[in-house]
Amino acid sequence: MVISIHMAKNYTGVAKEILYWIAVSGMVVIAMTSPYFGVSLVKQFGKIQRNKSGEEKAREAFYRLRKSKVIILSEKGDGEFVVSLTKQGKRKVQEMRWGDLFPARLPEWDGIWRIAIFDIPNKKKVGREAFRNKLKEWNFYQIQESVWAYPYPCEKEIGLLGEVLGLSSCINFIEAKHIMDDVKVRSYFKLL
Repeated sequence: MVISIHMAKNYTGVAKEILYWIAVSGMVVIAMTSPYFGVSLVKQFGKIQRNKSGEEKAREAFYRLRKSKVIILSEKGDGEFVVSLTKQGKRKVQEMRWGDLFPARLPEWDGIWRIAIFDIPNKKKVGREAFRNKLKEWNFYQIQESVWAYPYPCEKEIGLLGEVLGLSSCINFIEAKHIMDDVKVRSYFKLL
């Protein structure tokens, strides 16, 4: 699976809010025959400004999402439509979540090392490089070529990253209390 990092950045602001809202709720029901369609959209999606500008942005974003086949409308009856994500839309939401993803740092280290290990075949080289680059971006410490350590909880982030890249079966996650000769690792994370 090839992930285009730039594709996720096409959806920002109102469009991103709409996609996240639909992803969380599963679907949204909207009365489309109403002259207040824009107002209805704004009411459905919490963080959008509730004014003329917000309505216009919501309408435009909704149109772009529909045109790019990221969302689909299904008639429910009585002028109401169900808005849901297409397969492509679900993938876009995962890509956006992946771009926004970053493991939290605890105020104090709990003494447990989180270790991501992977054995990703050459036929998935693009995914392997994307995975490795994300670990670097998150400031993981490279112990060996495919063994990376981090001192704070990150299992969910590693799991989601593997899922988005289609590499879950190639990645393993370990929690350990001790890494032999961990002075370099502790120094890297300023934990001495």
